[in-house]
Amino acid sequence: MISAYDFFNKKMYNKLLKSHWSTSENIPVNSYTILHKKLREERLESLQSFFLQFIDDKFHKFVLYAHNLSSYDGILILESLLYMCDTHKFKLEPIIRDNKIISLKLRFGFINENKYRYYIEFHDSLLLLFSSLEKLSKTFLRDHPDLQKLNNKKVMDLLLYENIRTKIGDLEWLS
Repeated sequence: MISAYDFFNKKMYNKLLKSHWSTSENIPVNSYTILHKKLREERLESLQSFFLQFIDDKFHKFVLYAHNLSSYDGILILESLLYMCDTHKFKLEPIIRDNKIISLKLRFGFINENKYRYYIEFHDSLLLLFSSLEKLSKTFLRDHPDLQKLNNKKVMDLLLYENIRTKIGDLEWLS
């Protein structure tokens, strides 16, 4: 699952990357088989559709934080953004230090030549906040009362508690 919370508009965005929670469909690193290739492509397409929601002038200069952007998660995000750049005429500007992705700037709203009107940025929250996602989520909930008012307890539990994420048997739980 990938999630984002827009603090300005008090809106939550979610996308499931797995088709069935009961199976362990890890995203394959290498596409040795047709099945692995298909699984990887499905996940990358899901990520792209999630990120395309933010390709809008109202999100100009927004920063999206990804926990662990400079590792495996970041590689998937980077790969999906690269595909988006190829198909939608976006421009991606990564900042890399010591072989770690520090940030990614995605430019859109093509004007001419190499000029773009808008951008969104991706930053690595792990490089800023040295804590687990569970601890960060609890801190954000305590520090931002608006998040506590989210009326989707199932999504909140998914975000906060790893034991709930591992016990989910099917997608009906999210409905």
